[in-house]
Amino acid sequence: MSQLCHSVVIATSCRFELLKRALRSIKIQCLRPQHIVVVVDQKEAELDSIRRLGRQLELPVEVLANRRTPGASGAWNTGLDHLARFVSDPTSHIVSILDDDDWWDGNYLASVHDVARSGADVMAAAITRYDTATPEGRVSLPPARLLAKDFLRGNPGIQGSNLSARLSTLLLAGLFDEALSSCTDRDLCLRLSDLQPAYRAIPNAVAHHDTLHGYSRLSDKGSAAKLKGLDVFHAKWQRRMSAEQYGKSCARAQRLFGWSPAPEPQAPEPLQSPTLPETEGACEPLTLIVGVIVSGSRPERCFPLLEGLRRLTQHRQVRGIEIVLLENGEASGFGTIIEHGRELGLNLWPVGMDAQHAAVPAVPLQPEDITRKKPIAIARTLLQRFVFEVSHARNYAPAWILDDDFRLPNDLDELVEAISACRNSGIHVALGGNSGAAPVPASSLLRTQLVDITHFLQWANCHHPDMEMPDADAENHRWLKDHNDYHYDLTRSSTDRLETPFLPHFEADTLASATSELLRRAERIMAGEAVSRPVLPPAACPPQLAKDSCLRGGNTLVLDSTLLRDIPNMAPRVNGRPTRRSDMIWAASARFVFGKSVKAVSLPMNHDRSTERADEDDTQRLIDDIVGYSFFRSYEEALGARSGTCAALFTNDERKQIDRRTRKYALERLAAYRLSFWRVAGLTKVLSGLANDEPWWLKHASANDDRAFRRFIELLRFTSDPAHLKRVETGVEESLEVGDFNGFLNDLENVSPKNLRMTPSGLQLVDIGKSLELATPVGQEMMIRRAFLSWRFAYRKDLVELMRASLKSERLPELTGWRALQEAVLSEPAKTRLDQHIHGRLEAFSSQKVLDYGCGKPREASHWAKTCHLTVFDIDPALPGRWQREAPDIPFWTTPLLEQAIEGEESFDLIICSLVLCAVDNQDMMEILQNIRRLTGEAGRVVVAVCDPAALKVSHAVDQTRHETEDLNPSLCSSYKKTVTGSSRSRTEFHRPIEAYRRAFARAGLAIREETVVKGFDAKHLERAPEFMVFELGTSLDWAGGTSCPLRQRTARNRHPHGVRPMSGRLHPSCGC
Repeated sequence: MSQLCHSVVIATSCRFELLKRALRSIKIQCLRPQHIVVVVDQKEAELDSIRRLGRQLELPVEVLANRRTPGASGAWNTGLDHLARFVSDPTSHIVSILDDDDWWDGNYLASVHDVARSGADVMAAAITRYDTATPEGRVSLPPARLLAKDFLRGNPGIQGSNLSARLSTLLLAGLFDEALSSCTDRDLCLRLSDLQPAYRAIPNAVAHHDTLHGYSRLSDKGSAAKLKGLDVFHAKWQRRMSAEQYGKSCARAQRLFGWSPAPEPQAPEPLQSPTLPETEGACEPLTLIVGVIVSGSRPERCFPLLEGLRRLTQHRQVRGIEIVLLENGEASGFGTIIEHGRELGLNLWPVGMDAQHAAVPAVPLQPEDITRKKPIAIARTLLQRFVFEVSHARNYAPAWILDDDFRLPNDLDELVEAISACRNSGIHVALGGNSGAAPVPASSLLRTQLVDITHFLQWANCHHPDMEMPDADAENHRWLKDHNDYHYDLTRSSTDRLETPFLPHFEADTLASATSELLRRAERIMAGEAVSRPVLPPAACPPQLAKDSCLRGGNTLVLDSTLLRDIPNMAPRVNGRPTRRSDMIWAASARFVFGKSVKAVSLPMNHDRSTERADEDDTQRLIDDIVGYSFFRSYEEALGARSGTCAALFTNDERKQIDRRTRKYALERLAAYRLSFWRVAGLTKVLSGLANDEPWWLKHASANDDRAFRRFIELLRFTSDPAHLKRVETGVEESLEVGDFNGFLNDLENVSPKNLRMTPSGLQLVDIGKSLELATPVGQEMMIRRAFLSWRFAYRKDLVELMRASLKSERLPELTGWRALQEAVLSEPAKTRLDQHIHGRLEAFSSQKVLDYGCGKPREASHWAKTCHLTVFDIDPALPGRWQREAPDIPFWTTPLLEQAIEGEESFDLIICSLVLCAVDNQDMMEILQNIRRLTGEAGRVVVAVCDPAALKVSHAVDQTRHETEDLNPSLCSSYKKTVTGSSRSRTEFHRPIEAYRRAFARAGLAIREETVVKGFDAKHLERAPEFMVFELGTSLDWAGGTSCPLRQRTARNRHPHGVRPMSGRLHPSCGC
């Protein structure tokens, strides 16, 4: 076991003098704690004053504001969560709770330490109470054992200030229940007792509890907080109490606090939605274009949806429905789906793999993105583009994007009425929500449902099998008020429902039948099904009264279908794979960038996860969800902070803020998952203990139900393995490290009007349509002008009129410089032109022996080898095998082979070193140049290409993005990060002034014969910009009179004008370009 560490957590409401007394009692401890966390439960608290107090007392005090539910439980949990975020071994970390109006004897923590060293997990000390009856104080000893029955009746002597426990044990117990405004200590001890930890009483350690200080207290008789806490405590634990225990608990609460039991809960009344006058056109029949991504690997998953859509086509208010089905999975399964849909008589538009490949130029995707199993962001981007085309052909009919596991209601009248109301309301996007299962990874729905299942089975232990089942709606209604995320383990807004047990809905009437049903169904929570906490359908609300929202899911009605064309449904990439929550990012862009009305409405649909596997590992999905949500939230906040509609152009400050907040929110959500993981591990332990005790409900279970329940526990053990938590933590941290968040913002800025798109080959004009043909030259020119105006003058209110005028004349003052954009659109990308230039020099020299130094991937090497004897070299250990597979006839040198060639004085007619020097530091650069010089024949030539130093301040080129170069001095050597278009990784680039390269060449014995600038395009300022610099070198003896003097080289070089040709280069892994 690791060495024990100690922390103290204090919750305070800024009772400064009392807090000072508590902190002084910590200062006099024989054993000082390593951490003291003070959490202030007030929004406008004097945090700095408490920090100063800690410094005055020379104590390691960390002061936090309560970031969870207001009240003592939320404050304590804030402190415990804070510790869990940085404590590497919670099993060796002892936490002691201290109320701000209490204090300890000087040996308190030393006594706790001694007992913890003997193996205790939970410890309780003696407590001296000072009240009006005994102002001199009376001592109460802690209970000898930690038994649930004692805490069901009352409190046998444990409260916050005399409780210590291992942080791991508190995490396994789920921390404090934030639904309770009082009775928090009894509740926590009940859950601790369920874990059966090693418990020790410490009668020689004394905490002092002061009730005479004059401030209001939670436990004051008749206080609202105390009475409310008693209501919640008894509602939570009553069904686990025997009649005798419940009677004693109620009598004690009446005597001490003046509390009386609340009435039995009643089933809620059906909600009445507000009505508005019927709008014009409300009765006009509907035409809908439905888009669905279907899995050929699980074709049966979409069958119920297709059958529901068939019913919808027969509704009296529906004129017609056309369904776009996007293939994603096995081809045979896709064929089965098409066949089933046609048997139902549906009007289908199948989008197979060939059509998807053909559509790549029309969307911000690459050919390698089109796979059999596409991530949701890529699949939905494709789907939306095809749905738009069908909608466009049907006079822009409303588009309805659905997930294939959504189900239409039995009664279609309400759904049709809701869709019609949205169509006639003037809103542009209706986010329909769902009931049933929540559309999030299953592993983020485990904790809350395990709380429900465990509590129910413990309750069943206490009652007769023939007991009649209570009304679940009535039981759960009290917990649902003002809580939307009651089902979600990682919730930010409903942390006071994480430990509240909901009663599962059963078809059974008796307790015995209900337990059998639960044993049979329990493992389905591992597949994301809502066994105990289904998502309730959103309350019906007229669209005119609906709230703005960006929380898009699998049920979205797009009334302005041009948004499907103009906004890709993409998300930032991590190692080339898009994260999740792309649909929410899309909704935020529609709302804030395009100024559209995006509302959360009620379109009744049920989310069905019955076809999902319970044993499927969703770790990667969880990681992507954490990172994707965090980016969405920071992106939405950045756009929402602007005033009015805004273009998707981000300032450097906004980019930094989005990056910073993405990391902050991801770490917060990871911390929430860490708490859930520990609690799931604790509940797994409790359930395992219940099963091992062979309770009546397991003895009476069928063999199938028994096996299902034990299989469920085994799945839980896998999920609660510490290695699983480590995978999630590592995955999130690596995603934040390599995630291409800034590159994604660049892609958003490149969303241009209509059919102008940024592709891997540069800006292109495309028309997905039926023919997928390029636009005409005249049409191209008109579109480029409009793109130029929308990019540069997005803030202009008369932008539409300006764009219309540009169709008639290019003499508008606002069109100044548009030809530069035209050149960028119509010419080859800069990298391609660099390759072409280098290959042209290779042919012009008529060289026989050529060495590509820092060759990178094979790419066009076989084409180059046709005109010479080509040898290649690179230090990347992954490349030899690839060259052997793709270019087996071309010799590949590793470092030992290069060294042998230098020692053997082998020489080449031409050496190419393209985009390598700008990726290495000065020492490596000189070593490379010296190697090149040794391998260059006396009449040989060298072609060196680097990123042009003059491009340092071009932050957003078409081919690459340079990060945070604003403050770099172009005259000094430095380094920075950059991201290349088509890659998700940021890479280090070394900047050197042009003179630094010239001096380095001279020192290596190489003379400059010619310099050529390769022009690119500054996508931020819409103007030409330098991209690459190409040097043609000879040996020094061959040039400038046989000297390597830089001055003589410069004099000779000035006789040769620089060529300025548009060009571009190959990707070299060594360089990052």
